[in-house]
Amino acid sequence: MNNKKGAEFAVGTVVMVVLGLAVLIILILVVRQQVTKGAQGYSDIGSQAELNPTKCTNIILGRSCTTSQQCASAGGRYFSSSAQGAWQDCGSGQGCCETA
Repeated sequence: MNNKKGAEFAVGTVVMVVLGLAVLIILILVVRQQVTKGAQGYSDIGSQAELNPTKCTNIILGRSCTTSQQCASAGGRYFSSSAQGAWQDCGSGQGCCETA
């Protein structure tokens, strides 16, 4: 009257449930990590989009720091300095090029 088949089925089911939970937890952690990285990327874009009169780089206005020759070849308008003086984010010999 030993019914080993029933006991084996219960152990197999428990193992499958534990493995399934482990995979689910790992999947949740990976998705959570990727969502956090994506949110950080959006906040970086948001900081680039803010209007600051002393910084050239702006994703909305299509501005970037370049030389006057690079700006002319791209067909943009070149600004050597801002209304407040030099552009804070541009290097030496660079100005602001607006191509939008």
